[in-house]
Amino acid sequence: MTTRRSQTRKTTAAATAKATLCASPTEEALHKSMKDFGRRIAKDPAAARAFLQRAGIVTPTGKLSKAYGG
Repeated sequence: MTTRRSQTRKTTAAATAKATLCASPTEEALHKSMKDFGRRIAKDPAAARAFLQRAGIVTPTGKLSKAYGG
């Protein structure tokens, strides 16, 4: 018997595989670039804070902006 949770995982995995197969070379390059950026940001707290400030998620003092519950 298959549980609902495992059915959801299979469906999600199939959708992900299909999306990956259908991605254009430009989309794949963008995805790789975004993943690389995320890895670089994760290694450097100052760069992460600067990114979050540019995105408007945190204030210059490091607190959440009002739009995000601060």
